[in-house]
Amino acid sequence: HGPLAVTGGRDQLVRVWDSKERACVRELKGHTTNVRCVDFQRDLVVSGGEAQVRVWNVQTGEQVGTLSGHNHYVSSLSLDEELRLVTGSWDKSLRIWKLPDDGADTEAWAVLNAHTASVLSMQRNGDRLVSGSLGGEIYVWNLITEQNTMKMKESHGCGINDLAWDRNLIFAAADMNIQVMDTTSGRLVETLKGHTDVITAVVITACQQVMDTTSGRLVETLKGHTDVITAVVLYPHPTRCYLPFPGSNPFTQVLSMPW
Repeated sequence: HGPLAVTGGRDQLVRVWDSKERACVRELKGHTTNVRCVDFQRDLVVSGGEAQVRVWNVQTGEQVGTLSGHNHYVSSLSLDEELRLVTGSWDKSLRIWKLPDDGADTEAWAVLNAHTASVLSMQRNGDRLVSGSLGGEIYVWNLITEQNTMKMKESHGCGINDLAWDRNLIFAAADMNIQVMDTTSGRLVETLKGHTDVITAVVITACQQVMDTTSGRLVETLKGHTDVITAVVLYPHPTRCYLPFPGSNPFTQVLSMPW
């Protein structure tokens, strides 16, 4: 099969897609609430929704592990190639886990506390991570020392719905604007304006270009979810851009991008 895309939605399902065949090859059932976040490394898919993280074997479709520790919705997560997992929750904390190769149950080996509001988003950059909260707080963390190394300029009254990290710049989706901050100083250097409603996602391309997706060709619409898609991830590195369909439709658009 070709590269795999994994999506999660309000229909409480995680779906695995073969991007070459453009078909859903696995339907992972077990969540009892909205799937808020997904990630994928090796043969393991991790997904969050309830206060637990579910771990799945992508080859068999079986749930192989449940990670417990948070006491509210898991709203964001990031899994690296060494199976080190960071999760963020509405309980205002982040937790660090090291998954065994088979994805079996394990306990968090660190809890990161600093946020005073629900954690909504995160972005990894090697052994560093930036996290954003419902209260507009943005913290930069060192995952080795388990310490927050910087608190960025706070976006008062605006939740941080998504984050992107490019070199020394952090891009934060705050209400209808993108705040651009310098990690060397913690200073807000630019505010990008133009949207007329809340921004829910932001991404920086690997080729360091800002791209207009209207210049990319729509090659497929993947259908299968029965409610709004809230999370999507592609593995391995994409040559196509997978985007949740705008509005309330349970579709994913596949765009062929020129990089």
